[in-house]
Amino acid sequence: MLAFLTALALADARRFQDPDDLVATLQVAQRWNQSALHPDGLEQRVLCGDYLLEDEHKTPIELRPRQSPAKLIDTFAFGNAYEVEELLLRMYEMGEEVSEFHIVEGDHDFQGAKKPYQFEAILNSGQFDAWKNKITYYKVEIPMGVKGFRLQDIQRLQLRSQMNDYKNYDLKDILLEGDLDEIVSEETLKILKHCEPVAGSWSAHVHMGNFYFSLAWTDGDWMLPTTVGFVSEVPSTPPPPRLLESDAIPSHDATVNSTLVHLPKSQSIWTKPNTLSRRDGRLHAWHCAWTLNGPAGLAHKIFIRIEGIPGWAKNCCSDEATLAKFIGSGFYDKVSSYDPNIHPSKLSKEDLPPALLRHPEKFPNILRGVNW
Repeated sequence: MLAFLTALALADARRFQDPDDLVATLQVAQRWNQSALHPDGLEQRVLCGDYLLEDEHKTPIELRPRQSPAKLIDTFAFGNAYEVEELLLRMYEMGEEVSEFHIVEGDHDFQGAKKPYQFEAILNSGQFDAWKNKITYYKVEIPMGVKGFRLQDIQRLQLRSQMNDYKNYDLKDILLEGDLDEIVSEETLKILKHCEPVAGSWSAHVHMGNFYFSLAWTDGDWMLPTTVGFVSEVPSTPPPPRLLESDAIPSHDATVNSTLVHLPKSQSIWTKPNTLSRRDGRLHAWHCAWTLNGPAGLAHKIFIRIEGIPGWAKNCCSDEATLAKFIGSGFYDKVSSYDPNIHPSKLSKEDLPPALLRHPEKFPNILRGVNW
């Protein structure tokens, strides 16, 4: 293993402008060789060259080995008990490499209605015990009248405040920001942990597939995926939460009022300029949208949805219970007839999160209709 990495470094020596960079690469190769065996005896190979970091003009940014592994800090909001299956996948796929999970829950839903705190009971239910020592949970109070994306912004700002504005971390630790249903592969997390951009900052969003109702249906790439960056890249003063239609990211959903789905583009965490993807084009991150725990969860999400109720649901059902019954009685067999923007994903076994392959019995809704 050491001989392989040494040869790789020497072959690429011409790319290093500073001799110290080459020395650092060889030193890291030595450390990787010394710690390359897991308890199960399988050799781990982390090659920064397998991934591609590009700026907004598609110009590649070289990745090189770090002097020492980064701590990965994952931050996101929890909504309600219907999200447990998605959260479980996040833990199974990401829990080994992520150092800390920081999870915030508010006391109002996206429509501004009061809701109970639910995550603490779920955390203590036993099914998350394997990751419990990595999880920190925050309860936040949402001001009356706040809803939609502004509620999301307030939760994020309060989480940052309760985390002491990230001051307890090394400036080269990695912060992940996104939504609970956005799953980043374990392999990608290893790249973030062991590699760094030569240019000095990640400032990236993770290239991610967008899936609806299960991993069986897609409309292509997710337009607002998880972002990653060094702690040093976090703005020193967090922006105030606001909603500006004139400086916005529009929705692609033509069935709803587009004025309801604007984000403040200049202040959004999702507008980082760079993109992290695999060089071979393989899927390495998944947005499991509109999946939840099945019909009841999907019906609830639709009725509290920021962007409004889609036309197919509005036309059939006037309340959550009726919609859940409708969804459970054949909807999943013909979803593209209700939403013409999506099509079968036709994922192969290699396209799925490895955690799904190891524990398929735990994810019946995420795997609904997936033939692998």
